[in-house]
Amino acid sequence: METLVIVPARVGARGPEMETRHVEVPGTLGPELAVPVFSSAGNLVRLFGDRQPWICVPLRAAREAAAAAGLARVAIDPEGTAP
Repeated sequence: METLVIVPARVGARGPEMETRHVEVPGTLGPELAVPVFSSAGNLVRLFGDRQPWICVPLRAAREAAAAAGLARVAIDPEGTAP
């Protein structure tokens, strides 16, 4: 079974599409940029607010979008979002 995650989105001409935003997360050599993904819409709202559009996508698709944006990591429920 494929893992699904909630990601920030923007509304395009064809409907909602994934938006590659980034956050700073701890890394082995200091802070790194990562694409934030969330295990629930509530966790996304805690970080970006209730006006941020979102979509649900497979984690694999989020990782592919991060790589295409030049970011090596996704951060699941970045610090400060999980209840």
